Amino acid sequence: MKKILALVLVAFALHSCTEDIQFNDKSVFQCVKNNEAWKGGDAVATLHSDGKFTLEGFQLDESMSLTIPKPTSLIDPHFPSTYVTHTFGTSLTRTASYSYVINAVETDYTTAIGVGNGELQITEYDGEYVSGNFHFNAVNTNASSTEPVNVNVQGGYFYKLKIVNGI
Repeated sequence: MKKILALVLVAFALHSCTEDIQFNDKSVFQCVKNNEAWKGGDAVATLHSDGKFTLEGFQLDESMSLTIPKPTSLIDPHFPSTYVTHTFGTSLTRTASYSYVINAVETDYTTAIGVGNGELQITEYDGEYVSGNFHFNAVNTNASSTEPVNVNVQGGYFYKLKIVNGI
């Protein structure tokens, strides 16, 4: 009886040593906004018929959007020479924006030609998913707003955003 009990205890101990590893295959869109962690849920990459590519993340009454031209070729995460970098604040086709609503009043921050600055780098693009990193400073578009004049976004990262077709 002691041998059976010892065998059961050893089997239980070995079974308890297994580790269940789960992978998070969900898309990620996160950054540090004005020195606070910000994570956008329901993140998506939308490919528009005019060739624009919009990467978006949402958080309650907040949204962040990055618009760039569609990549012209596949980007391999193992080969940095294939990465594509876009600059914000120099174009109307490459923009970064952040908006939020407080007490039914919307505040929008954006980059444009000579307005704000920043950069986005695509580190993976396979036609189905896109990944990369970003940072930007955007300006409040409402000059009479009592909200802060700028928003600072650093350490931004998007991973495996599913590409969907838009209008």
